Amino acid sequence: VMTAMKGLGAVILLVLSYRLLREAKRYVLPTPGERVQALSARPVFGVLLLYISNPSLYAFWIAVAGTMIGHNLLGPNIWNTLVFSLACGLGSLLWYLILVRFVSRHQNRLRPETFRRTLVLLAIALIAFAVYTIGTIFI
Repeated sequence: VMTAMKGLGAVILLVLSYRLLREAKRYVLPTPGERVQALSARPVFGVLLLYISNPSLYAFWIAVAGTMIGHNLLGPNIWNTLVFSLACGLGSLLWYLILVRFVSRHQNRLRPETFRRTLVLLAIALIAFAVYTIGTIFI
């Protein structure tokens, strides 16, 4: 199961990096007031799949939840654990929404070339992570 998850995660990373490289070639900053159409009808689904396939998600929860439970900081009540998990999830969602809003409001201050370079660097990072993930299947 773990090998399949790593393989799926690597494929998702490679597909995302391909799309980033393709978008970097044709990226144009929208004019102020122009409505930008999404590249995908369901981008949230792709992000969710990427997030689920990320091993750091599990490492974070093992470390944080393990520490909280191991030191009895949440107590024996299951509701405390659920509220803690929901608060972490909502905090992450809030951070993402604030970041997206900030970037969308201030994107006109950046040159298109800056966005292109950023997309290429992100694609290279995703390719590197995919290669590493594939390597861990065989090591």
